[in-house]
Amino acid sequence: MMTFTAVKSIAVGVGGAVILTAFCSTFMTVDKVLVMVPFLVGLNGLFSGYRMVEKLKDQASRFKLFVFATGLLEGALIFFALNFLGGQMETVFFLTGLDLLIYILIAGSTSYLGALLAIRYFNL
Repeated sequence: MMTFTAVKSIAVGVGGAVILTAFCSTFMTVDKVLVMVPFLVGLNGLFSGYRMVEKLKDQASRFKLFVFATGLLEGALIFFALNFLGGQMETVFFLTGLDLLIYILIAGSTSYLGALLAIRYFNL
C-alpha cells in the first residue's frame, strides 16, 4: 500500500508540474516559464507530501524520511520530463545539472514540509 501510494504521488506530482509548465508556456515565453518552474516544482512537492501522509495516516513511523526521499525522486523525474519535452518543442531548451540540483532540493524539502503540515494537521 505504501509503495503504490508513493508511486501514485510521484506520478501526480510530475504530471502536475509538466501540465502547469505547458499551460504557462501557452501565454508566456519559454525564458519566463523556466524561471517559474522551481515554484511549480515546490508547489507540487508540497501537495505530494501532504497527500501521502493523508493517505497513509496509520503508517506514520519514519515517514518524514520516506516522504523526503520520494520528493527527491519527484524532482529528478520532473527535471528529466521537462528536459525531454523541451527537446521536442520548436524553441529547444535544455536544462543543466544546476537545474537538476535545484529541482531535487526544492521538491525534497517541500515534500518534507508538506508531510510535516499534514502530520500536524492530523495530530499524528
